[in-house]
Amino acid sequence: MLTGGMDVKLTPKLTATTAANVLFLGDTEFDLTVGLGYNF
Repeated sequence: MLTGGMDVKLTPKLTATTAANVLFLGDTEFDLTVGLGYNF
């Protein structure tokens, strides 16, 4: 499995997040997660 991600600070209070997983076991599977975080 390969995993990678990135966080990008949009404003002092908001951060955009992404994460990706690729699984190489039999068939290749791909998963992508996108989110928005609140910084406090």
